[in-house]
Amino acid sequence: MFHFYQLKDGVRQGGVLSPILFGIYIDGLVKLVNESSIGCKIGACCTGIVLYADDIILLAPSLHGLQSLINICVSEFNYLFMAVNAKKSACLPFGLRYSNQYVNMTVSGTVIHWVSSVRYLGVYLESSYTFRSSFGQNKCKCYRSFNCAYGKIGRIASEEVLMALLKSKCLPMLLYGTEACPINAAVKI
Repeated sequence: MFHFYQLKDGVRQGGVLSPILFGIYIDGLVKLVNESSIGCKIGACCTGIVLYADDIILLAPSLHGLQSLINICVSEFNYLFMAVNAKKSACLPFGLRYSNQYVNMTVSGTVIHWVSSVRYLGVYLESSYTFRSSFGQNKCKCYRSFNCAYGKIGRIASEEVLMALLKSKCLPMLLYGTEACPINAAVKI
């Protein structure tokens, strides 16, 4: 015998299962975007969407393609009784013409503006000729963390303790996101 329960609340924000359950909920969106074949070619694979939980990146080779992907998302979100927050959305150009002026994209009549830098999952991406990230914010957080620790125990603790604190607390802030973003001599850390 089956018992049905009415759910009146969603999952808790920050819960361990929240990103997984949300991913299952919007899996149809990923399928629609992939079936459209509008995304950018990365090797032999067409990639139009990158997401973790409710943080979504749409990748398109043209302005028309990007607007088409946005329209697909809006349509699917309407079907799921969800909405896109255009105020938290932004467009970031990469490639040969990254410094050109672009036509603004729209979500249900609301304009999404073009920006030169955007934060995605704690990593700062910058508009440029190639895929590029910025580590200036990471450096500030590292300095701030070290100065705070040094200000509290700098004169009391030994050099070994300070180095252990630097390695365990400050260095991870500096290196956050470096695994996913290319680093070369041109990147200022």
